[in-house]
Amino acid sequence: MKRIPSTRLTLSALAAAALLAACGGSGEALVPGTSIPLAATTDAAQAAKFVNETTQKTSNTAEPLEVEGVKFATSETAEPEPI
Repeated sequence: MKRIPSTRLTLSALAAAALLAACGGSGEALVPGTSIPLAATTDAAQAAKFVNETTQKTSNTAEPLEVEGVKFATSETAEPEPI
């Protein structure tokens, strides 16, 4: 029986792990049927972050975001976030 050198096996395992990690999504939970992060509906700071990031990368030719029925989080006690 031929034995595989441990370095080859280790490198193969690392390569497989890297490929699997690259195939994964962002891991962020989304509101069903939208591309809105679920955190933006439960945390006002996350809602402001999402809006800021979205407006910075939006162009006139980008696809519109589906937001129907989504209620972004608000706060009565937090300081206003610049948008």
